[in-house]
Amino acid sequence: MKIINGNRKSVELKAAKLISKLLRKKAKNREVVFGIPGGNSVQGILRNLRDKKIPWNKIHIFMADERLVPLTDKKSNYRIVKESLLDYLIKNKKISKENIHPFNPKKSVKEYTKELKKYGGKFDILLLSSGEDGHIASLFPNHICKGKGYKLITNSPKPPKKRVTISEELVKNADTGIIVFFGEEKREALNKFLAKKSDIPAKLITCQKNYYIFTDLKRKK
Repeated sequence: MKIINGNRKSVELKAAKLISKLLRKKAKNREVVFGIPGGNSVQGILRNLRDKKIPWNKIHIFMADERLVPLTDKKSNYRIVKESLLDYLIKNKKISKENIHPFNPKKSVKEYTKELKKYGGKFDILLLSSGEDGHIASLFPNHICKGKGYKLITNSPKPPKKRVTISEELVKNADTGIIVFFGEEKREALNKFLAKKSDIPAKLITCQKNYYIFTDLKRKK
């Protein structure tokens, strides 16, 4: 575990540099699977990835979770990722559309899991952001989501109720995890994450061999 903190812009840049380094390293000999969430917390990091020297033609991008709305909807996680990073990469011919794997609301969760399996069935790098309650992707406290692959959620405590999310197992089995806690409203979640006796979903990332924490919150002495 490594904690990186500072002002938000500097932390976003450091996170992007780390992701760039990891992607380049892993892509030397094979294709790489990169999991990305939606939400405002990761937009700055994604924008900082635009001009990094990353072999995007060897990177496959999957969503960590998605709301069951059209991909063009304002609530779509993919739309946020697309506007923050993917549109730029496509426009500048840095990535092929075949390397981008959004969840299609018209298809089944099983099909999305099958698509991930084509590339090894796990994430090489998984970027996540914590909610105020310590949730990651659409894994919420007291909402069990065990099993392999992606899962359909029909009773999300946050709207919309219907979502698709990575399972707990997909989080645990990722090679490298990066989680962000941005904003004072995330302080309680960060404290719970760092506490020994806590079972918030964000702590699933601690099952990985390598994981990093990025935050703009100062640690209280």
